[in-house]
Amino acid sequence: MKTMRILTVTGLVMMLIVVCGGCRKKPAEPTSPTEPTDQTAAPAEQTAEPSGETAAAPQGQSAIDQQTQASDTSQPSQAERSGQPPADPKRVVREQDVPPKPKPVQIADNEWTMNFEAAKAKAAAQKKHLLINFGGSDWCGWCIRLDAEVFGKEEFRRQAGKHFVLVNLDYPQDAQKLSPEIRQQNARLAEHYRIEGYPTVLLTDAAGRPYAATGYREGGVEPYLTHLKELRETGLKVQELLAKAATLTDPLEKAKRLDAALELLEPSLANQFYTEQIDQIVQLDPDNAAGLRNKYIVRKSFGDVENALARQDYTKALELLDDMLKTLTLNGEQTQQAHYARAHALHFLQRSAEEKQALEQALAAAPDSEVAEGLRRLIAQLFPPPPSLAHPAQISTTMQTYQGYVPERAFDGNEGSYFWSAQAVPADATFTVSLDQAQPVQQIDVTTGGEQLSPFALAGGVLEVSTDGTTFEKVADFENGRAQAAVQGKTLKAVRIRCTQPQPQGLVIREITLK
Repeated sequence: MKTMRILTVTGLVMMLIVVCGGCRKKPAEPTSPTEPTDQTAAPAEQTAEPSGETAAAPQGQSAIDQQTQASDTSQPSQAERSGQPPADPKRVVREQDVPPKPKPVQIADNEWTMNFEAAKAKAAAQKKHLLINFGGSDWCGWCIRLDAEVFGKEEFRRQAGKHFVLVNLDYPQDAQKLSPEIRQQNARLAEHYRIEGYPTVLLTDAAGRPYAATGYREGGVEPYLTHLKELRETGLKVQELLAKAATLTDPLEKAKRLDAALELLEPSLANQFYTEQIDQIVQLDPDNAAGLRNKYIVRKSFGDVENALARQDYTKALELLDDMLKTLTLNGEQTQQAHYARAHALHFLQRSAEEKQALEQALAAAPDSEVAEGLRRLIAQLFPPPPSLAHPAQISTTMQTYQGYVPERAFDGNEGSYFWSAQAVPADATFTVSLDQAQPVQQIDVTTGGEQLSPFALAGGVLEVSTDGTTFEKVADFENGRAQAAVQGKTLKAVRIRCTQPQPQGLVIREITLK
């Protein structure tokens, strides 16, 4: 049974590091060259992305397409000035800002085109499929390698062109390489296909509906052509089964044929691009006689979650997932997937304690699944056990904790580890060290922020002490994120940091040292 790809829509930034072929959305971020796989697979160790010199779009581009790359002399946008690929799928474009779609043009055989509408027209006329390459020609190392080793080769274009119309959608740092129409077309398509990393290579029917996704693969032209042949055969089988289903009159037989077609697809592709077939199956098996109604209600529910995550509506995603867990009969791996998705949403809502609990529930739901070991590593990485304390004590705070940066890390005798709040800190927030046994103290030294974390230093606060653990008195103010106090051997039961003004970006407490 295939694992459902629910967490594909966000790339799982910072938290759910998954196997994904190629570069992330910004340049020079290390990632594995592995082709896109089931996105809920165990987190993989990342390898350094190869640095590539600036590269042009795949060779063999048609002369007509070259003309569409006319330089745009308009003022570059803020996104373009930032050095990020300008066509972010999440970018919101006002209707009046949208240039017209590029008009279909004639495409030479066996050549790459950037004109999507023209490619679809040619594919329909010649009964071919589309091969769509999403890449970053001047920043993505794996894209540059894929072009140099495969897509730019004449033999590849000649052989692949027998069955595919070749479409190159580029997302360069230098936006002036593309015309405004092509830039806007590419932005729309990246959003439509939910592209999360580069290179992504989609194989679709002539209308642009995908049946397979791949990316960079080692070996050069011949192995890549073999790989594409296998994927195309899958696409043809999907089309055959869908066509056969359309001729059947028996509801259950029709539902079974549709199910057979969808089983050949990655669930995320089915959820997004084959919703009509999913709805049909649910209607054709109203009593779940074939076991398909429940199967696709679950799949449809996961699709709704994926849509909410794609919109970054994490609160809605949580509502949907909580309802699924309460109302649907899920097997162990489905329950694991639901809790895994909950952890993702909770991460971006900065609800760290609940995030950890959701990951633990995901692991418990299917401890022997393919992703279980990855979940164990992820929990250990994000939520390591508390360190040993410099002195026996209880640590408490009114601030929420970010991931594994637990309060104990601020009282472990190591400035290399630290407490980090999960969100903005209000005035009067406190952080308290309550010693198990009162002891004489000569001096207290507290450091916050740090060289690389200066925005998180305490801007306004006081250092307080208590001899009974209840009543506190001020002994120092914080200046430049640091407080020091000589307490002359006073026997103390507790030390407290109290904020006197809000910390909009949060707070890092590096170390509280008692001498």
